[in-house]
Amino acid sequence: MSHHPALPESAYSALGLPPSVVRILMNPKPRPPSISAPELHQNARDFEERLPENESHIMLYAELLLHIRTITLFASLRSHHTRETKARLDADGNLITVSHEGYKATIRLPLKVEGKGDAALELPAQPPSKELTLRLQMEEQEDSDMLGLMAESRKANIVPWDGVTLEKQEGVELRCKNCEGVLVKREVVSLNGQADTPILCKHCGQTLGKQDTPADGWRIWKWCLSISSGTSSSPSYSTYSVQKWISARLLYLIENVGVRKFHIHPPPSPSIATASTPTAWTPSILVWVFTPDLLFSSSIARPHRTDPTRAVKCFFKKQAWAPLQPGEPESATIEDVEFPLELYEELQKSLYESQNIIPATARKFQGWDVGLLERFDVGEEVLGEQDEGDQGTEGMEGLGLGDDDERRGREVRRSLSQESLD
Repeated sequence: MSHHPALPESAYSALGLPPSVVRILMNPKPRPPSISAPELHQNARDFEERLPENESHIMLYAELLLHIRTITLFASLRSHHTRETKARLDADGNLITVSHEGYKATIRLPLKVEGKGDAALELPAQPPSKELTLRLQMEEQEDSDMLGLMAESRKANIVPWDGVTLEKQEGVELRCKNCEGVLVKREVVSLNGQADTPILCKHCGQTLGKQDTPADGWRIWKWCLSISSGTSSSPSYSTYSVQKWISARLLYLIENVGVRKFHIHPPPSPSIATASTPTAWTPSILVWVFTPDLLFSSSIARPHRTDPTRAVKCFFKKQAWAPLQPGEPESATIEDVEFPLELYEELQKSLYESQNIIPATARKFQGWDVGLLERFDVGEEVLGEQDEGDQGTEGMEGLGLGDDDERRGREVRRSLSQESLD
């Protein structure tokens, strides 16, 4: 844009312009500055490695690997650490506080560290970095709970709501997780009798499962349900995040198939399912369950999460799935797994959102993305009070089933106890 000398005021008099406009014309905008203000993070090499502007100046993450008895603590800072950057373990051995440039962040460790009084932790002196890593080696003490964490009960793949447990409860009611509507008799569930017919909640239309004709029953997905039990005056409610059901499913497959890599995809469209050309494909995700069991804590709080949190660490990649072509061999190291579309979308969402609490330097591994899926912990399989003396099969009182519906109720219970998701 060229800048010409301003004309005298008399040059505008014949135009009949207001004085305010004449003043604007006589005083044009100044030239833009030749030097622009630098971007706040222009020296950062990787945008993904910067802390989000709306997050704390210090982000802490710690994970405990039980099999090697090691807690790894990561600290992400907005600027390089200095001699003034400090890390201290509190007197109880539960919390670590990192202070840097006047800011502080505290994290609850996945396991209590035995100590006497506050203890300063030694930080690496060189080279200066925005990412700090400390490894705390656990030593077994006589009164330690380390062996308790590695007990047989923790080695099992915990899956709540099995049929035996539900039959022992008083006043058990299955509810739609989306709207809390009670699944009572046929009027709540919509069926038309065809194979693989979706089961819909009559209150909100949410898909809850599908009819399973070979099993002569209903296959209801646990991840779509909540369960209430107890008396009507004092009911207790039980529901879990979808990612816990997903991790339970993956752990089930590890135990029964013997592989740790899974090519997970939603149901293909009819055109893809019947296609004979290799160009027909469905978006999918390759998941490698790298660490089946760990405990983590983060300074970034999330709703409904109380640290330390038990989780599965997964490596994952976006893929494209297509049906095997004639003569094409199946992989011996990767299991093909089909998830309902809603579950597949929840898997992707959970993996990518989990990266927000993982340090930037730990979000990638040799071309894989790294994520976490929460998993069930000891005690979550318990639903209210259990009466060990009552072994009857009439435990679904809250369903209000007649003779025919009672048989269907037993089918529901069997479907609920199958594997982990159904």
